Amino acid sequence: MKLHWLVPSLIGAFCLAAPAQAGQLTTWQFHSNQNRLEFTTDEDVQPRAQLVFDPTRLVIDLPETQLGQEPVNQPIGGAIQNVRIGQFDAQTTRIVVEKGAFLHNIMPLISAPEHGTYFGLNGQRGPTPKELKQLQDQCADSNMKMMRHCRQCRADAVGLLGEDRSQEFTKDKFMEMSPQYDPELRQEVHAGIEQFKAEIKLAKAKVKPSERIKNSPKILVAVATKGGGIVNQHFGHAKEFQIFEVDANEAKFVGHRKVDRYCQGGYGEDATLEYVIKTIADCKAILVSKVGECPKAELREAGLHVIEAYDVIEKVAREFYDQHVETF
Repeated sequence: MKLHWLVPSLIGAFCLAAPAQAGQLTTWQFHSNQNRLEFTTDEDVQPRAQLVFDPTRLVIDLPETQLGQEPVNQPIGGAIQNVRIGQFDAQTTRIVVEKGAFLHNIMPLISAPEHGTYFGLNGQRGPTPKELKQLQDQCADSNMKMMRHCRQCRADAVGLLGEDRSQEFTKDKFMEMSPQYDPELRQEVHAGIEQFKAEIKLAKAKVKPSERIKNSPKILVAVATKGGGIVNQHFGHAKEFQIFEVDANEAKFVGHRKVDRYCQGGYGEDATLEYVIKTIADCKAILVSKVGECPKAELREAGLHVIEAYDVIEKVAREFYDQHVETF
């Protein structure tokens, strides 16, 4: 009787085995705490392992081996989704260890020269927003769940996405802080959050079609928002735009694009406006709470519909789509 062990990882696999002889798989066990698979055969066999993608899984073939039992499909959870064992053909038992990564993050290269990175200083450009989205979409089409909201923030950052508050919580300031906890206020805040979430959910449900519409054209819209799922930011104050992909069924967040703030204390920066227009050039519309007449005219001249609203993002985006779908 021979014991084999195998450690699945995100980049490969390692296995120990003995010379090949005919055998039968007798026992197996997966140790979740170590990501280790153990199995025994009644004769020495030489396993063959390969990493297969879409979806990611480790395939282990045991040649000249019989399963000797019913096929197995055992859910695991965590880094490993499940382990499946079956008779691949008359002479081969196959073990499949399916990866359980629940989210994939494709991060663009930080290559701006001002950041001082090796790539930036050597002229290696990062991907354009369009190129990044195309790659994310290709991966999503292969059943990979994509993280699209990454801001590539530091591991020691404190605050919200797009709002770095690290300087408010330095070690010196933190040591001087006195903890304050009001359970009644906490409950009140939580109740308000739940009510707000319910209102957002209801607004989304109102614009969702009763039946899914097939083959409707997809468009992108840029949204100025301070958070909360609301179009609630002035165009001139935006440091980034959230990008939504809209069709007849839904408005789906697909990414964000950083820009410099257009409004500079009473006046607008022409170069900044030009960069903003270039950054969202593949969008059909821009959704903002307010925008000045001058930038509004230039945005429209660039082919962008300018929608001023203060409402749920999905509601505003879908209403715009329904009004203009014949022109897409």
